[in-house]
Amino acid sequence: MTAPLFMSQQHVDIMNRILAADADSKAECAQLARSYWMVYELNDGGRTVWWSVEFNPNRGVRFSLQEPDTDAPDLLYRGDYRAVVKATQRAKQGGDGEEPVTTHGDPGVMAVIGPAFAAAGRAATIASEFPEF
Repeated sequence: MTAPLFMSQQHVDIMNRILAADADSKAECAQLARSYWMVYELNDGGRTVWWSVEFNPNRGVRFSLQEPDTDAPDLLYRGDYRAVVKATQRAKQGGDGEEPVTTHGDPGVMAVIGPAFAAAGRAATIASEFPEF
């Protein structure tokens, strides 16, 4: 089986199937007082690419490629799609992975969702291919 393209619908579907069955990330989310949203709004030549992650106390962690179902994400990262993908690829290869984004919202929210984010990463980080630009 070929690895899915990074943050493609196939990639997101696989991660969501894994997370739907992951007890650790669900347990971490169950401790949250409410749902939290971490959203990437990325510009790709005039087209907006959305990467949304919901941390829900009842459903656990879920990824989406749709515009988020919230007017005010807790964390909103804005940047250039290609630059962010390239930075992510460098980070996965052991290089500098600092994302070229601007941050909006409360960066302190990572302290709240951090355990769920880490558990989700342990469970659902899968091999993927990066697009060639």
